[in-house]
Amino acid sequence: SIDCNTFKPNDGLMRIPGRIVFVGRLDPVKRLELLFQATAQIPDADLVLVGTEAPNPAGAGPSYREELEKLARELGIKVQFYGRVPNQALPEILNQSRVFVLPSLKEGNPKALMEAMGTGCPCVGARVPGIVDVLEHEQTGLLTDGTAEALSSSVYAILSPG
Repeated sequence: SIDCNTFKPNDGLMRIPGRIVFVGRLDPVKRLELLFQATAQIPDADLVLVGTEAPNPAGAGPSYREELEKLARELGIKVQFYGRVPNQALPEILNQSRVFVLPSLKEGNPKALMEAMGTGCPCVGARVPGIVDVLEHEQTGLLTDGTAEALSSSVYAILSPG
């Protein structure tokens, strides 16, 4: 469950134009490369990732974050890795974001999605188990199929009102 006294809209904060946020573990199951490819198709997008990755076993090659940093450079997108933030800082980050995106392959109980919804941040999620249990398409958010084009289209629809 989420704390509705903490995760609520804050009218004193301005949503940053083009700000896309992801909150969660930096892990391949979250399909962040898909989010990066989608972001590359959106003019003036500004991507923020909140979360850390599991430790990389010694000699296992580049970490997932290093792979994501390389992909961001290749795609020419602006990405900020916030790492782990204190839970009390999350509502402000979510209230300053224009859209929360969860492109995962699967989710159990997507707490970050529910927290984003609590702050009134528009949400886009992949049409997969866990996310479809929380988001209702075009009612409480947008559900997309697992392509960069579909994800980009949904995010862009929220970022460019009218």
